[in-house]
Amino acid sequence: MVLIALPILKLCLLGMRQLSRPISNFVRKEAKQSEIFRKYICIPPAQCFHWCEVTLKMLLLNLGRPVKVVPLNEAMALELGAELLGELIVFAVAAAGLIFETKRQAKKRDFEIKSVNVTSTDLIEATKVLEYRQQRQKMYIQEIAQALAELMITQTSTEVVYPEPILLEKEKSNAAGRIPHYSPSRCKSNELLYPGDHADDWICDCAPGALYYPDSDSCHPAFRRGPCEAEHMLILARNAVLPQCIKNDCKVDGLVKINNVCYQIGGSAPCPNAQLSYVLGVNTTTLMLDCIKLSISVKTRVGLLDDDEPDYDLSKVDLCARGSQRSIEGTCTPSVKTE
Repeated sequence: MVLIALPILKLCLLGMRQLSRPISNFVRKEAKQSEIFRKYICIPPAQCFHWCEVTLKMLLLNLGRPVKVVPLNEAMALELGAELLGELIVFAVAAAGLIFETKRQAKKRDFEIKSVNVTSTDLIEATKVLEYRQQRQKMYIQEIAQALAELMITQTSTEVVYPEPILLEKEKSNAAGRIPHYSPSRCKSNELLYPGDHADDWICDCAPGALYYPDSDSCHPAFRRGPCEAEHMLILARNAVLPQCIKNDCKVDGLVKINNVCYQIGGSAPCPNAQLSYVLGVNTTTLMLDCIKLSISVKTRVGLLDDDEPDYDLSKVDLCARGSQRSIEGTCTPSVKTE
């Protein structure tokens, strides 16, 4: 950059010197033609410059200050004055050009700074707009996800529908095992392991009679306290999508009020046919209170033994009620009175 600037600077100085010559000739010509210009403008600066030059040279040479400096004759004074005026005019033009260029560069720099500031402001505003749009999109995604979850809950049946008579595609390798299994090592409490469409496709979901509560992200038995406050129980109202906590009039977990009487869930009262082990429980189809017949099915257990149903029919066997046992005479002890 410096190597390039120096030749340009020399060229400019040479141009200024060449420009001063015609100006000096013009001043000399005007001085010869005009006595006023020659006497008051051209010669006085020349005599002053001559006096200063002689005095300074004598002081530098240690010759002392001159007592009197001999002035130049008119011809020499006219020549020197014309050169001085020419140089002064060229210098004034160059100084004016330099000042103008400096101001122009300063204005250009200010304009660039303002442009950068405006660009930065625009970028900041654009970033704010993008952040606002991103927040709105996150809200939309959350709303869509919530609506999708509600739709999935609405479309999901509350009963266990396996096995069922449906047409299965050949590529679904896990289609044969569509019975849910009890696997406490893989699923949380009140959950069963449900098979999917392929061999390694398994998912934990709520067991029959249990309700999924989104706030706790877990399954809880219906008509029990579960995640609710004290003296409350979790139910799924008719035509509702999400379960809710309601007040338990019996104020004890496991007791429910039917016809103004509190009964124990899992107990035989108020169900008929207590000798056939009908107990008060939750209907897995309606998720409402009902008298449920106990089953000894082991199909939901995971083990090395055969999980098929027993060969006998529970409805054809004389059973004793819960809490009693059959004696050697074939009677149930203690005796149970049915309502």
